Amino acid sequence: MVLNIEFHNESSEEIDAGDSGSDPYKDMPAWACVAGYDSSIAWIAKGAITKDSSALRMLEVPTAGEHYTLQVNYPFRLESSEDFWALFQPWNSAINGWEDHPNELELSCIVKCKPVEIIKKTKKLCWLLINVQSLIPFRKITEKIGKGSGGLPLYPVSRMAHVVWSDLNYFDADLEGDISKWFICQKKGQQHTLLIYGTSEWQDSYFYAGNRPLSIDEFENLKKDFVQ
Repeated sequence: MVLNIEFHNESSEEIDAGDSGSDPYKDMPAWACVAGYDSSIAWIAKGAITKDSSALRMLEVPTAGEHYTLQVNYPFRLESSEDFWALFQPWNSAINGWEDHPNELELSCIVKCKPVEIIKKTKKLCWLLINVQSLIPFRKITEKIGKGSGGLPLYPVSRMAHVVWSDLNYFDADLEGDISKWFICQKKGQQHTLLIYGTSEWQDSYFYAGNRPLSIDEFENLKKDFVQ
């Protein structure tokens, strides 16, 4: 069975009417090798289908081989039943962010999903049954993905946040809620590595994962910008 999902954005003057979202791989940085969906996907507790996704987020980390329900919205796009990558965050950080719940960085992961069935679809939302093909916890990314190179993303200098949880650093830059850029870096020994870069502009929201070693100067400059 071929599954196709497409949403048309008609609510923002900043995006052409009828825009149906784009392939997250289109703007993937050179150093990354995985691109996926961020806030346009909600992992829904089993047996629950409702428009209030915040009250029904999954608490447990998904398991490879198991089926789960995702609530998806614009800019999510599915063509020809292809596999796709999605970000998983436990309930607290999915709703309130890693800044308030840095301990959930340990449980967050990127997940490769295989679409199985469209359970229900409205004009703006769809509930999609998926099978988890594989998942990579943040701390395992450098073990699963080879080293990459390329320029670092630019980010707005506005509201900045920096949280450290053990070997993981979370950086978040937000420009009045319209543009947001975030980074997850890991420290092993004296080496810092950029693992994930997330970007949200207007209604588009994607993440990019890779294994991009940072020089001492690159990491210190990043930290200096975010430590206000």
